[in-house]
Amino acid sequence: MIPEEEPIENGKFGMGRLSTMQTLTVNGQEREFPDGVPGSLEDLVLQLKVTAAAVVAEVDGVVVNQDAFAQTGLRDGQRVELIRFVGGGSEHT
Repeated sequence: MIPEEEPIENGKFGMGRLSTMQTLTVNGQEREFPDGVPGSLEDLVLQLKVTAAAVVAEVDGVVVNQDAFAQTGLRDGQRVELIRFVGGGSEHT
């Protein structure tokens, strides 16, 4: 008896188990998450070690308020933009 073939990580068929690899596009770059995307925007920000207080976020073109990061769920294939505020400026005379 020949074992049944299943899709594996690279999308080809062969012996193995179905991959759980999921992706998010973060600031224009595709990122892979082998165990599934983070459950919320807050989880993503923490995983990326970004200070949430200094970030504006957008998910699939919709701006998300900082107080809603924990309630904003993420799904495979979404686009996330994280924009950090940086202190400083220029002197004008």
